[in-house]
Amino acid sequence: MKRLELPPPRPPARPAPGAARRAATARPARGQGGVVLKYERFYRVVRRIPRGRVATYGQVAALAGLPRGARLAGYALSALRNTRNDVPWQRVLGARGAGRAGVSLKDPVGAAVQRDLLEREGVAFDARGRIDLARSGWSPKGGRAAPVRAPRRPAARR
Repeated sequence: MKRLELPPPRPPARPAPGAARRAATARPARGQGGVVLKYERFYRVVRRIPRGRVATYGQVAALAGLPRGARLAGYALSALRNTRNDVPWQRVLGARGAGRAGVSLKDPVGAAVQRDLLEREGVAFDARGRIDLARSGWSPKGGRAAPVRAPRRPAARR
């Protein structure tokens, strides 16, 4: 019988450029209850919203210290999907202008769940599926909800 000769072992391959960074961001670090740790500043704000009240993504971002971070607040709340947690995600809505907010989930099932949860808390929707922020909006000081706006940049001089 003839003996098979195996080739010598190869040296370990060098990782592709950026592989370490991708590996580090592939699975975010999660804390107790499945919350993503890097978004904890948003979750702290959302936990303060009482039952029957709502806030906008922009308002949550501003209160978390990122006045132009509404989209990041949305990413933080979407990271809670399929986890057990104590963050009342349903109380955060997209701004609809003129002192109104609305469910902004693209998934029709998720949007129906969010609306159902809010209606159980006593939040009223109008015929177009919007919520009046003057009536159901939340402000951290306990008064009427005031829109939180980022400071405007001064106009560029020409």
